[in-house]
Amino acid sequence: MYEKKVSGVFIAMACCLFSFAFVACDDDDNNGYNGNPLSVTAVRGEYAGATIKAGDADTTVTVSVNADSVKIADFPVDGIVAAVVPSADLSEALSSVGSVPFAAGYDGSVIGTNIVMPMVADSLQFTVTAAGQEHSVKVGFAADASGLYSGSDSTFTFTASAETVIFDGDTVKTFSPIEYVLSPAKKGVAGGDGEADVPSDGEGDVAGE
Repeated sequence: MYEKKVSGVFIAMACCLFSFAFVACDDDDNNGYNGNPLSVTAVRGEYAGATIKAGDADTTVTVSVNADSVKIADFPVDGIVAAVVPSADLSEALSSVGSVPFAAGYDGSVIGTNIVMPMVADSLQFTVTAAGQEHSVKVGFAADASGLYSGSDSTFTFTASAETVIFDGDTVKTFSPIEYVLSPAKKGVAGGDGEADVPSDGEGDVAGE
């Protein structure tokens, strides 16, 4: 009689454990986690059609991420120009600005199903023409720029704040910081520097590569 009771208890416990494991696996599937280890290389690639928000303005850009840097070939600077050029000369100034490249170094670390990426953004340097005169502009970013790659939905986002502006060698003291936020973006097939294209479903890199 005692043995039958003990056996019944063990059977009940086994059923409970099986049910818990089944539900947990189902939750993982619903969250997009496929059980493969996430590698820091997963973030590398090209994110075309991404959206950067700066205040009320949205700009479509292409973001490239390689082994140690995040790059945008044509970074949106309209808000910065508007902050340092008189409104009467703004149209001329905006039309005079060419493509302004953005680059930021990063150091990625895998934490759970995410890649956390502290970033150090390089200064932007470009020229504008206002009232017929060419002016130099240098923009510095705050030190707390950061990026995040989500392994659960394969998206990349980052934030960087333009903190200082030097106009013709003088610091613009009235400049208010502008925060740039990259909305979660999915990458295409081609890698940003030819390395680590998007793996096919089910392929997992070795963590920490």
